[in-house]
Amino acid sequence: MSKEAIVSFVNAKKTFKTKGKEQVAVRDVSFDVKEGEIFGIVGKSGAGKSTLIRLINALEKVDSGKVLVDGKDITKMNYSQLKHIRKDIGIIFQHFNLFDSKTVFKNVEFPLKIQSKELGLSDGERQKTVLELLDFVGLLGYEKHYPSELSGGQKQRVGIARALATSPKILLADEATSALDPETTVEIMRLLKKVNKEFGITIILITHTISVVRLICERVAVMSEGEVVELDTYKNVFKNPKSDAAKSLVNVFKILEGDGSLHE
Repeated sequence: MSKEAIVSFVNAKKTFKTKGKEQVAVRDVSFDVKEGEIFGIVGKSGAGKSTLIRLINALEKVDSGKVLVDGKDITKMNYSQLKHIRKDIGIIFQHFNLFDSKTVFKNVEFPLKIQSKELGLSDGERQKTVLELLDFVGLLGYEKHYPSELSGGQKQRVGIARALATSPKILLADEATSALDPETTVEIMRLLKKVNKEFGITIILITHTISVVRLICERVAVMSEGEVVELDTYKNVFKNPKSDAAKSLVNVFKILEGDGSLHE
């Protein structure tokens, strides 16, 4: 039995005006992300990846086409309706976006306090949820620490715990490991795999390197100049890239992971 789409782009287009000129950031994009999968969107800087992911929670709105989340067309929703949808979408960021003046506990608790009326949690239930999440990401005992006292990997673990606080159906990871060293990147990818396996959360991973996609993604969309130029399983894209953009990404990966030399 095939899984249903939890996110669908239907001829989605998004343009921006810069100095009076129109720039197409997302150009006629159509594809589905299936419920429960780990889906990668990969491309060079400026390919349109981050704009595309911002369409999913309507932080940017399409100029034409549709974006469906859990079967609902969010392009026609008002603010109140969008607020309800956004509760089901967690986000982790490249630079963590933690509150420097709040402890680890307070950072993770923040979305629970913001949505306290909708979630109906008591103070005790909220505390229990935060501690369970910190235990899950391997940071139990760090509740009173501040972000400045943490490593990059620990900060991202806090970011993941915070993103999971409202029990989302979808987790958006926008360049979530680009500020981390390779060893820590692997650790964070293992944690995201655990999130997907244990909670069944759909993960959409944005990255500019195919090496990150290779670690955990099942399918991948390759973007170039606002278009999805290739859509397939990671293995097929890696073994037999068809588009110039995919070939370039795979070639760079092979150079970096091969003998590490550009000498002739």
